Amino acid sequence: MRHAINAFVPGEPERITRFKTRITSPVHPGSTLTTRLWKVTEGELRFALVDADADETGAKPHLNWGIIEYR
Repeated sequence: MRHAINAFVPGEPERITRFKTRITSPVHPGSTLTTRLWKVTEGELRFALVDADADETGAKPHLNWGIIEYR
């Protein structure tokens, strides 16, 4: 999730006040993954980690209900 943190608090990881997620399925070697990231409010992001083709296959996320809070 380094790329998500770098996008919103570049060079200042100490601004992260909360990082939470739930592991919902295993990742198989060789899988291409995509992070779905959206800003809820100023200081709060949500994310899910999915297979790159999840929209076509209907595969469930590997990480879900992710929250990143920052100041």
